[in-house]
Amino acid sequence: MNKWINRSLDRIEVQTDCEALITQPVAGKIEYDKEAVESIVEYCRGNPFYMHLVAGKVFQHCAQEQRTFVGSSDFEYVHRSLVRELGPTNFAHFWGDVPVLDPDEKLRDEANNCLFLGCIARLGSGGYESLGDLVEAQQQLRVDMKQQLPLQELQKVETGLLHRRVIARRQRGEATHTDVELPVFRDWLLVNGEAELMRVWRSFHERQDAKSATDDARLSVTVERSPFPINEDDLLSVSDRLVYFGKQKDVAEVRRWLRQFDDDTRIELAFLLLRRLVERGFVNEGASVNGLAKMVQALNARRQDVGKGAWRIYRKRLDNLYVGHVDSETKSGATTARELAKRMSPSKCSGLEGMYTWLQGHLDDDPMLVVVDDFAGTGTTLVRGLERLWSQHEQLLSRIAKEGRVVCCLQTAFPEAIERIGQDFPDVQVLPMTIFDDEVKAFGDANIFEDEDERQYAKNMMLQIGRQLVPQNPLGFGDMAALVSFHNTIPNNTLPVFWGAGIVNSREWRPLLPRHTFAP
Repeated sequence: MNKWINRSLDRIEVQTDCEALITQPVAGKIEYDKEAVESIVEYCRGNPFYMHLVAGKVFQHCAQEQRTFVGSSDFEYVHRSLVRELGPTNFAHFWGDVPVLDPDEKLRDEANNCLFLGCIARLGSGGYESLGDLVEAQQQLRVDMKQQLPLQELQKVETGLLHRRVIARRQRGEATHTDVELPVFRDWLLVNGEAELMRVWRSFHERQDAKSATDDARLSVTVERSPFPINEDDLLSVSDRLVYFGKQKDVAEVRRWLRQFDDDTRIELAFLLLRRLVERGFVNEGASVNGLAKMVQALNARRQDVGKGAWRIYRKRLDNLYVGHVDSETKSGATTARELAKRMSPSKCSGLEGMYTWLQGHLDDDPMLVVVDDFAGTGTTLVRGLERLWSQHEQLLSRIAKEGRVVCCLQTAFPEAIERIGQDFPDVQVLPMTIFDDEVKAFGDANIFEDEDERQYAKNMMLQIGRQLVPQNPLGFGDMAALVSFHNTIPNNTLPVFWGAGIVNSREWRPLLPRHTFAP
């Protein structure tokens, strides 16, 4: 009648039909204990393939002992040994059935699925509470920083696995937990997943590296025919200072990134921007450590001007200090807050959402609230975070801010961010450790280019590429066109050509400084 409905065929929904699939083929010859049948059905969640597989193993076990009765103890025996006997081919469809037609994309998505499930295996519980757990698991698996899946990609993989019912979300009290859906697959994953799945993942990246090496070899032939417009000494002076996520960018990486700009004029302009970022806007690890030390000094000095002028110390902690951050636990601002907390040992270090509850319990303890961030470009993120906090508890927070008890401590900032915070929250004390100026804005009064025509040409070039990488902010967040990077992250206010990944002019764009998230 030309009418239809979609039905999932990965399991039998009716319990009695599941039980019949196990018992009917051997009716009159093998007697099953009802509890054993129910255990098999639940262990396989009604999936006919796995019910057949498990029931077959149970039958073999009983046949070896010449018994015709299958009890719960037989299932428990088989279930403990089963996951060690089954090979990956019995479960490969969970990571390999990717709904993508392009062969290269299919292989990439399959590898990403393997890394995602391998992280779950590493966690050892068969599930996770947040994607931040998987970010940390990647580090435990010793995945190279360049190959780790950022939070956005993890969310994409998670969505696909949820849709295919490989994993499922469940409510545990007030918290949401994500688990591997089938217990039989979960048990196999915990025993074999890390070794088997990471082998697939490594194989994919070895092929990618081999392909990249071939491409580089072809590029080197081109170099011999056409000299590179930037000389080796200039490239070396830049790469020597560029240590990102613990690894120095070599000349070949810098040259490879610059080649994406195609013609010599565009390459030369891109190099001017890169050199300015490295010379004036790059915050190396030593500078970050110094910035944290300055934060401690500034806050201790500020403490002397507030209330009784002293910290209350209990059990080696500053009991009347709260260190908070406005972004999520996996962002760099939260990492900076935790690093400051290691040096100052506050009563609590967490997001702003916990600040009001803490404050109510410490109103009589001469408290101070410190909001920490590593970078403020436009000030939008900080202002939005403070607005959320103020909107719920305005009366109390306004009072203690007037007393000087709310401090915004920034490792680096642009003047407009400081000005905006001051305009919207005039009673909040802002303490920036380093203030950037127009020298690290690509198209301000930075004296990077020879004349206005060259500046406009470079801006149009960045707009053209940026619109393909980050359409909503082609010159970086707030159109700031910043030339700023840290040794372990890069702000989204910086030009996307440095950190964005995507397709530009029908080719894959490889960022020189890819953005990463942080494990809490």
